[in-house]
Amino acid sequence: MVVFERGVVPEAGRLLPASAVTVAVEVVSRTSVHRDYRTKREMYAQGGIPAYLIVDPLRGVCVLLTDPTTDTASGVPVYWAERTSKFGDPIEVDVLGVTLDTSEFRIYA
Repeated sequence: MVVFERGVVPEAGRLLPASAVTVAVEVVSRTSVHRDYRTKREMYAQGGIPAYLIVDPLRGVCVLLTDPTTDTASGVPVYWAERTSKFGDPIEVDVLGVTLDTSEFRIYA
């Protein structure tokens, strides 16, 4: 899922420029762990997406990554800030000015 400001993307088409995305959200599945935690993390940081929220029902946590930059030592795109919250704890998504209620999030059986 992506969150973007109303009116900043074209009305037609499926592709969005990374510069138009404010928050990217991924829900981890058993087959997407590496992709969500590593591949997409670097890809979204490289695109300059201000926030990336990983919802992980395998571990029962949400990981909010913010402040994309490039690591000066390695040259790899990274998120400077990382906050991990357990399911049930609210998540402050400052870039949107909202608090996400995770009280109904559940761990995979």
